[in-house]
This record gives sequence, C-alpha cells and structure tokens, in this order.
Amino acid sequence: MKPKGVIAASLLLGVMLLFAACRTGAPPEPPNYYDWRTEPQETIPWPTLADTPWPMYRADPQGTGRTRWPGPRGGSVAWKRFVGGRVGVAVIGPDSTIYFTNPYGQTETGEQRLFLWAVRPDGSVRAKISLDFPPNEPLHSTHTDCQPLVGSDGAIYIGTNNGNFYALEPDGQLRWQFKADAQISTPQLNIDLAGNIYFFDENSTFYALASDGSLRFKAQAPDEMQFAGTGLAFSPDGNTFYTVAYKRDSTVAVWLMAYSLNGEEIWRYQLGKGDFFAIPLVDNAGRIYMAFDGAAKRPQDDMGGVYAFSPDGEIVWKQPFPGERIAGEPTMDHNGQLYVNIGNWLYSFDYDGKQRWRVRLGSIPATQALICDADNVVYFMGDKLYAVNDRGKELWSVDVGANAFFSSSIGYNNMLFFGTSFVPTPAGQRLFAIH
Repeated sequence: MKPKGVIAASLLLGVMLLFAACRTGAPPEPPNYYDWRTEPQETIPWPTLADTPWPMYRADPQGTGRTRWPGPRGGSVAWKRFVGGRVGVAVIGPDSTIYFTNPYGQTETGEQRLFLWAVRPDGSVRAKISLDFPPNEPLHSTHTDCQPLVGSDGAIYIGTNNGNFYALEPDGQLRWQFKADAQISTPQLNIDLAGNIYFFDENSTFYALASDGSLRFKAQAPDEMQFAGTGLAFSPDGNTFYTVAYKRDSTVAVWLMAYSLNGEEIWRYQLGKGDFFAIPLVDNAGRIYMAFDGAAKRPQDDMGGVYAFSPDGEIVWKQPFPGERIAGEPTMDHNGQLYVNIGNWLYSFDYDGKQRWRVRLGSIPATQALICDADNVVYFMGDKLYAVNDRGKELWSVDVGANAFFSSSIGYNNMLFFGTSFVPTPAGQRLFAIH
C-alpha cells in the first residue's frame, strides 16, 4: 500500500495536468485514419484513349473522376477566357490543347451556333470550330450536353443537338460524321479497348460506332424501360459496361444495368424510385458504385443511398440516406476511398463502406460531379470551388463570382479548369483556369 502522501501527490499532479490541458485548449485525440480499409487504385491502361490528365468527361472509361496528375496548390485564378453562351467540360489533348464545347455561342454576325474551342494552356485561342459541317450546315447546331472525348490518335469525338456525331482531326478538320435518329444529349461519351464509341440520343436509343464511324449496333432498353442517357462505365477488362435505365409510370423506377459489348443484357438491379441518374463508377477490382437519389420520390422506401456492387450484380455494401438529396457523380481516390455529395455535405467512405468523415462546404447545394487529383485532393463546386484533402480538411477555396455549369477537370502544370454558367455577369460565360 502506498503512503498517503504519495497518493495525495499523485492526485494533485493529475488535477494539475488536467487543468493545464483545459487552459491550453488541448484538442481531442484525432481519429486514426489509417484504421480505415484501403484498396490501392491505379489508372487502368486504355490504349484507345488519349494519355492525358483529362481526355474525357469523368477522366476515364471507369467514370472515377480521378487523375494521376496533381491539381492546384494555391487556389487562385491563373486566367479566364470569355467565351459567350455556355461553357462545357474542358478535356485535354495529347499536345496539351484544351478542348470544350460552347453551346449558344455567337458568330461574328450575332447568330447562335455550337462551337468547339481549342485553347492553349496559357488561355490563348488556337481555334474556334463551328460544328456545322456540310451537307448538314442548314440544320445549324446550337446546343449540346455532350462533352468531347479525345482518342489516343488525337481524334476529337462530339455529338450535337441536330443528331450529328463527329470525329474531328486535332486541327478541327472533319474526319467522319454519323447521323443519329435524334438529338445527341449524352454528357459522357465513352470508348472501348477496340476504339468503338458509345453514346445515347434523346429518344433513349443506344449507339455503338466503330472507329471509322460505321454503326456496329443500336438498341433500346428492354421491357418498356428507357436508358437514362447520361453515360456508361466500363469494367477494368473492358468486356462489360454499366449504365442506368428507368421506367416512368406514377413514379420513376430506376435500374442499374450490366451489358456485354454486343449489347446483350447480363444483369440488372432495381435501385428504387428516383430521378437523378448518375453515371456508375467502377474500381480496379470491378466493383460498381452508384450514388442514387431516391429522395424526390419515396423517401419512405429507404432506397436512396450509396451502393457498392460486385461485378456479378450482388450488393457488397450500402449506405442508406433516405430523404437526402444526392447530387453529382462521386469520385474515388488512389486509396479506394469514396467521396459523395449528399445533402450539401461532402462524405467520405472507406473501401468497406464505413463513413470516415463528412464536412459541410458552402451555402449553395452543389450539383457538379466530384473529382480527385494525384494527391487525393477532392474538388467540390458549390458557392465556391473547394479543395479538401483525404482527411476532410479544407485546403483552400476560391470564389469567382459565378457557378460552374459542368464538372471541373484537371490539366497539366497543376491547373484546374471549369466553365461558368450562362449568365451575363463579369464572371459568367467564361472558362476559368485555377492554379
């Protein structure tokens, strides 16, 4: 037994240490982020796609929104370029040229047209290409939600509102064109390992074109469903693709669909009732992730949430978020951590689906897709552009005075690009470069 004096001294020392900690405001013990399950992710080789930081919408054919190039360090505006009309997603060509669409752009005589811009990394204009090629010029393309895709040979693929699908040379000359049955509105084009191109038109028709522009096949969704038409994601081996279909009655029932390269259905899973049609995300192991917003239809069904599926369509894990808005495509970092915009909170989940953290960013609900750079920094666009590291710490934010219309993208030299919305303000209708 200890002497009473020793015990008293020990108690006094403990009280003094506790008091000192309180006086200095000692922070609580931070969570051990290395306890979370990780699964290293690498860029899957895709020889038909340009080997650049951002050759297509969502960065790669798996829809990860992730690049192996680092993003901005300081969060300041490097330059901005007035475009007029709307500004699409910037994609990067093999020679570092920045390509983006310009719906409702203006000709020299003030007429509205659809243009494809080619801009150098310093913001100077290399070319402004009108997407009206003979013999279709009288149709006058003015609009598209379709974002460019750059092939490994430099070809630029794009679809338009008059149903024309184009393959262009790097200098903007027409390589070939294909006529779809209706307006081409797919935000995300995709390309397989053989160089075939995939897209949807507004009639919910799915197209697969060969690399020379000839039609391989076209198809409708089965069982009176319709394809959502937002895009698709490929499995790591390139033999399967995943997309979303829906059936409209008194509500909207939504399915995740798996298809072979010849357009045959492999499996389907009914996600529930909803109206937000995200593009699936596929990881290195072939898992498929869906951020599904069921809040607008039947929150009591408890169907909205974040899903992870095995390649054969079985649920690996699910995080339900009934009654919450889930917006924009998620992204996955190089450690297999998933990031999702839910109810204007940025959530992070580990590879087993366990919530790691969440942070609230800004006062305006973000709807743009999330993206991730080489350093596992996630970029979130709401009232500002925010950069958040993989531990949930805000690194910087920048307010440019306008909202981004589409997703941001990352280029060379720590640059990030986004176009601002179609509003007549000093910050609107511009392509911004952030460094």
